[in-house]
Amino acid sequence: MMVGMAKGAPSERTPRADRPRTDRRRHPRAMTNFSATLASSDQQWTTKVINLSLGGALLDLGKVATEASIAVGARLAVTISSRSGTRPLTLTGTAVVWNTRVGPQPLLAVQFDQVSGDDTQALDDLMEEALTELRRRYQVGLP
Repeated sequence: MMVGMAKGAPSERTPRADRPRTDRRRHPRAMTNFSATLASSDQQWTTKVINLSLGGALLDLGKVATEASIAVGARLAVTISSRSGTRPLTLTGTAVVWNTRVGPQPLLAVQFDQVSGDDTQALDDLMEEALTELRRRYQVGLP
């Protein structure tokens, strides 16, 4: 055993895939079927929200990726709409964290700037709606 190593801590010899993954997320995430409109200063795109948290969202860009390239660090506004008909929530000043592909799907992660006031309550409501839908799916055995 190496001196100074905590029991169970990864060593330089531990393959990366076998090391415990450190989750840097500060907020829980909820899988969603919400839609979103993503807007820059001069363009607008329709996207799908894959997951949502109080700190950000993962978006499925679909055809958007073929229409335009959204650079890492770009400043955007995201308007999220749920299926329940609650008011759409627009969070301005979001920052693109990364833009990548998983298989054929182009994905875009955004980190929300400070969310406050009524927007905090609206985001909480969207999170609750997404979690309720997820619970319902598991109760009736849907995938």
